[in-house]
Formats: sequence, structure tokens, C-alpha cells
Amino acid sequence: MEMGLVSMETDNLAQAWQQIKKGDIKSYEWLFKRLASKLYSYGYRIVPNRAIVEDALQDLFVQLWEHRQELSDVRLVKPYLYKSIRSRLLRVANGNHLFSEEELYFISTAPYEESIIEQENDQQLNAHLYSCLGKLTPRQREIIHLKFYQQLEYEEIANVLNMVYQAAVNLCFRAISSLRQCLKNHIS
Repeated sequence: MEMGLVSMETDNLAQAWQQIKKGDIKSYEWLFKRLASKLYSYGYRIVPNRAIVEDALQDLFVQLWEHRQELSDVRLVKPYLYKSIRSRLLRVANGNHLFSEEELYFISTAPYEESIIEQENDQQLNAHLYSCLGKLTPRQREIIHLKFYQQLEYEEIANVLNMVYQAAVNLCFRAISSLRQCLKNHIS
């Protein structure tokens, strides 16, 4: 996504947020339609349980509407909502003891393989890439997902993951470097 388009989307989301605070149901519906499927996809990567993710997403948007007058001014709406769904799901997962701490982040990399297989018709490369993704740390897999599958900017990723901008850039760079090195070793 080009920088101008990202900025325009950020502005549109921020404007919708302000309108929601004023009680504009159309802006609320627009925001839901714009981000719900992406938030669901991201949430499912954290807790691969459809019912839990759907409940958390519904709760997030219901609470957003019910407490619209108390909402703070948020310029980066997308990462705010990603962070909110992430926090909700981690609380549920921790509370229900669904997963160990290490397992809480991106339990399965199968959707990555499926997406890559559709985009690339080279099954051997896909097998190598799948293997390399599995060698990344859970945090590196998460940042790869946010950056390349959810198309978040580094500033937004830093916000979602509770880290500074430079740490997000560095983590993504290390993840990509690890993937490149792993693929280079497989292919050569």
C-alpha cells in the first residue's frame, strides 16, 4: 500500500472514530465492515477457536458502541483495535488455560502455507518457506503476519505489540533476514 493511501485510510478511520464518539451509527457500521474480517483473521491466528474469536470481536464492538462517549481521541484506530482484540483474546486464553505462554502466539502456520501456495505455484519453494516460518520465534511469526498479511505500518505494529517503533522495525528485519538465510540454505 502506498504511503498516501495508508495516510488516507488512517485519516478516514480517525474521522469515523470521531463520528462514532458523537453517536453516528453509520460510521460505526462502516468501521465494523472495514475492519471486522481483518480483526477476525488476526484474532484467529492468536486463538484458533472460531467461537472465542467471534465472541471477543462482538464484545469489542459492542463495548465500543456502548462506551462511545467515553472513548479517547485515537488517531491510529486500526492498531488500537488490533491491540484491543489481541488483549481480549490473550486474557481469555490465559483465563481458560487454553495454551502455554509459548503457544499463545500463532499456534499454526498452515494458513501461511495455504496463502503462499495460492500465490506461488512452486510447491518445493512452499515447503521450504513453511519449514523456515516454523523456525521463526512466535514473535517473529506474529510481526510477519501483521506486516505482510494485515499490511500494518511499523508504527501501527509497534502500537499493537507494545514496543517502540525501532524495535518493531528491528524485529521485522531480523525475521526477514532469518527467512532469507533459511531459504538460501534450503535452495542452495
